[in-house]
Amino acid sequence: MRRLSFLVILLGCLVSLCSMTCEGDDYERGRDSDYEPITLDRTNFDNSIRFGVSNPMEQAGKIYVYKQWIFISDLNKGFHVYDNTNPETPVLKSFIEVPGATDMAIRNDIVYINQAVDLVAIQVDPNKSEVKVLKRIQSVFPTKKSPDGFIYGMKTDKKVVVDWVKK
Repeated sequence: MRRLSFLVILLGCLVSLCSMTCEGDDYERGRDSDYEPITLDRTNFDNSIRFGVSNPMEQAGKIYVYKQWIFISDLNKGFHVYDNTNPETPVLKSFIEVPGATDMAIRNDIVYINQAVDLVAIQVDPNKSEVKVLKRIQSVFPTKKSPDGFIYGMKTDKKVVVDWVKK
C-alpha cells in the first residue's frame, strides 16, 4: 500500500512537471521577431549624446516647452530643439543626438532623459551647441522590446538595444 501511494504521488509530480513550459503563456512556438535590434556597445552608448545634424522627423514623440525653447522628441533618435522666442515662427536651432531616447523632462535647466535602459541628466546650451552629461544611472529601465513584443536574445552588459528595424 505504501509503495502504491508513493507511485501515485510520483506520477502526479511527473505529470505536473511535464505540463509546465519554460516559455510562458504568450510564447508562440516557431515564431521569431519580424525586427532586428540596433545595438551599441556600452562605451559608445555612454558617449553617444551630442549635437548633430537635424534630419526630417521620423517618429515624433513628446513635445516639451521650457523657457524660449521647444524640444520635440524623435523617438529613439534624439530631440529637435526650436527657438520659440517668436511663437509665430519657431526656428529650428539644433538636434541633440540621443540614441534610444524615448522621453525627457526638464527642471532647473537640467534635462533628464530616458535613454534606452539608462537615466541621463544633461545640461544643454542650444545657442552654443554644447551638451554636457552631468550624471548617468545605468540599467534603470528594462531592455527595449521589439514592436512585436520580443526581447533581444543576448542578455549582456556590453551591448544596449537603442532601436529596432524591420527585417
